[in-house]
Amino acid sequence: MYANIKITAPKFNLGAFEHKLNRSMIKIGREGRDFWRTLAGQRLKSSRVEYQRAVKVFKDSPTSVTLGLTGSWLASAVEDGTPAYNMTIHKNHGIAPLNLKRVIRFDNPTVFAKQGGKPWEHPGFKGVHIRDEVAEEVKKIAIRYINEALDEL
Repeated sequence: MYANIKITAPKFNLGAFEHKLNRSMIKIGREGRDFWRTLAGQRLKSSRVEYQRAVKVFKDSPTSVTLGLTGSWLASAVEDGTPAYNMTIHKNHGIAPLNLKRVIRFDNPTVFAKQGGKPWEHPGFKGVHIRDEVAEEVKKIAIRYINEALDEL
């Protein structure tokens, strides 16, 4: 005689779970977006408002959402950074770099030269990379909401 152990999976309504999962994904997306905007508000200054407006959430499917920066070159440049670039093209169009002395000498600007660059070479920007921290937080948010959906079954 053998000792048998019978294990039966709990019965639950798959449709109800899918509905709860769908609601959870919406909540994850919104909370992730709000976290991203809050973090940007704490870290950024002059580009804050445009960056925050660019943070969007998209519902891809009942089990998938995407958070991202859309519609703003500035927000993407702030997030990912920009390489060094030559400002002489701007000089030719009458646009000058910010000079704290409020004097712009187009023949010999020194605003960027102080940073070790050439007179009309903008040094570029390394980027803030807020998205990386948001990704880590969204993982925690997702685990919390998915566990709540499972607990409701």
